[in-house]
Amino acid sequence: MIQTMAVKTLAVASAAGWLDDLQSWLWDLVKKYYNALWNFWTDVLLAFLKMLRDVALWVLNHVPVPDFIAHHSIGEYLGQAGPVIGWLTQQLRLADAMALILAGVVFRLMRRLLTLGIW
Repeated sequence: MIQTMAVKTLAVASAAGWLDDLQSWLWDLVKKYYNALWNFWTDVLLAFLKMLRDVALWVLNHVPVPDFIAHHSIGEYLGQAGPVIGWLTQQLRLADAMALILAGVVFRLMRRLLTLGIW
């Protein structure tokens, strides 16, 4: 009697093995389909965003520069501001501050470039 029960248990276990294999195979197909669909829609979204960026850059490139900006510079405007602005920029050490900010931006861009955007 015990041997008969053991044989039936083995038969059920071996029969359930192929069913589990089929279920895992179907589940893998569903996951691959979902991943492919997700990657497709991600690519569509990125292509749309790239197109939107290109359109925005095209519009910005075709906007004419106003005359009051095109023929003047920041140095010209600061020169007209008077000696107080020159003294203030020296006291606040704006040149050193801008150099420090620029060094940080260059470091960040180089780090992103050298690590391919990972870090």
